[in-house]
Amino acid sequence: MTTASGLCPLYRSIGPIIFWLLLTRGSTGTFGVNGRGLTDSSKGNQGCIPDTTKCCQSKGVSQLCIKKLCDYRRPPNEFEVFEVASECPHSLTAIASCLADQRDHMPCCSRRAKGADDLLCLHLCNGSKATVDLNRWEEYKAYVACLSFNIQPMYQCFAEGYRKSPHPPVNVTTVSVGHRSASVQWRPPLVLTHLVKKYRVQCRSSDMLFRKEGQTSSTSLLIDGLLPNTKYSVTIVAEGDGPSARSLPSDELTIVTKGLSPEVEAYQEDMETADGFTQTLACRIKVHGRRKSTPAVQWARRWTKSEDFQPIASQPDRSKSYFADVFLSSVETSWLLYTATLTVYSVRSADYALYRCLVRTADGEDSKEIRLRPLHTIHIPKSPPNITKCCLKEQLEGTCLATCKGSNLDLDFAGLFLAEFQAHKCSNELSKMVHCSLGSISYGPCCLRRKVPQVCMALCDGTLKLPTTADSYATCLPYLSSVMECHMESRALIPSPPDNLRLVTDSPSSPVIIEWSEVVGAKLYIVYYRILEEGERDEWEKKTSTANVIVLNRLPQQTRFEVVVLAASLAGSSEPSRSLFFSTMPKNN
Repeated sequence: MTTASGLCPLYRSIGPIIFWLLLTRGSTGTFGVNGRGLTDSSKGNQGCIPDTTKCCQSKGVSQLCIKKLCDYRRPPNEFEVFEVASECPHSLTAIASCLADQRDHMPCCSRRAKGADDLLCLHLCNGSKATVDLNRWEEYKAYVACLSFNIQPMYQCFAEGYRKSPHPPVNVTTVSVGHRSASVQWRPPLVLTHLVKKYRVQCRSSDMLFRKEGQTSSTSLLIDGLLPNTKYSVTIVAEGDGPSARSLPSDELTIVTKGLSPEVEAYQEDMETADGFTQTLACRIKVHGRRKSTPAVQWARRWTKSEDFQPIASQPDRSKSYFADVFLSSVETSWLLYTATLTVYSVRSADYALYRCLVRTADGEDSKEIRLRPLHTIHIPKSPPNITKCCLKEQLEGTCLATCKGSNLDLDFAGLFLAEFQAHKCSNELSKMVHCSLGSISYGPCCLRRKVPQVCMALCDGTLKLPTTADSYATCLPYLSSVMECHMESRALIPSPPDNLRLVTDSPSSPVIIEWSEVVGAKLYIVYYRILEEGERDEWEKKTSTANVIVLNRLPQQTRFEVVVLAASLAGSSEPSRSLFFSTMPKNN
């Protein structure tokens, strides 16, 4: 790539002429800068005029660049802008600072700008750093074009600004800082104080998401409506007559509002599990403000009310049984949500206790208690799970019903994020599908253990609002594997569905005996049966058995039945077995 600084001598001699002809070709009227320079109409008001040449000298700018750029009364002509762009790139920031002289000439420059799409050279108007690399040919051309079209109006703006625009205020300090407000004060500019008509105070959070602005004619201001525990930057601009007469911002003042005590709530106040299982306790921590600082969390437990809580970390012999973690799970407009988890591995009888999640920050503390109880009861569904039936009951949109897969409990989460799914507007139906998929099972603790963020937790427990925006879906995509792992982990603990359902007797008559193959890990079998009338199906009746056989008594005669069986344990119930159909015989007299 050819660079501006590496241009051949021939280009340096004739290049400006060729480029100038290209710029002016086809234009009408007069183009260019008055070779005699700008007229200094500020005579009689010399107290406002800076010595820009002396300023450039003090900043180490070369004599060539001082001559070409630093005298606001004589801007470079069309040919000199090439030399400026080639010889002065490293001095442009210093030159811009001197020409701006602590005033913001950008409103005037922007208003008068012309002739170039990319106004790369206007940084000279507010003293900021050049954003171009003049060693790159394309950027060099654009910068030269900007100077060629705008150098004269820019220098005219400098001359006007020196007469009308004040310098920025000084000594910006904090008077007081509260939870949601701050009082600041400052002193007028050291010079040109008479030009100041009012001050504009600008306050923005360190993450640039919160901005607040106020005006005053005094030298102090109370800024309210701030967020607690948030870092802000405050700058002040002095303004003169008219919108274009203003200073550059003052030196930046950093303030941090006072924080509030954290607010803690339990993810679940009462949790159940069985011996040998892994269970995760969790508390959600609301920290007001937007300053990220992970809170300190101490887990403790006790067995009876007469005992004190014992910190779990103080039990080294149990260190391999517990794992505590804290992660940022949501960033809201005015607060941060952290989640603290305590995972108990291979639960034993001694682990059934009352746990306390104690949270401390620099601004206070809060705590919540969670009871971990032994699980003794096997959940018995009212009817066999049927995703399609559930989706229909929830009045799911017809174009989205393909996601509901009969009696299959596994929801294709990855498919929910495909363009086809979104095109059918199924995202609004996602909560219904997740509700039908989860049934009585919650994967929430497992997902929290894997640091799934708050916006995606509805995929795990169905209790919160599901993501409906493109940004929310994009946020959840990296966590889909974690969600699926939790589904698979939970399903692995549940018994397989029974198979080989069969009638024990050749001629079904009351009572009817049905048996099936024994299922490993099953503690209970749930048998559902119903009458099949022509075109209609009755509601399910159910019975339970601890053995792989059931006796159905008092069935109506000459009636057709459907039977399915679920294998269940403390971890949950299986999918239904294949249906067994039979008809009862008439009673023998």
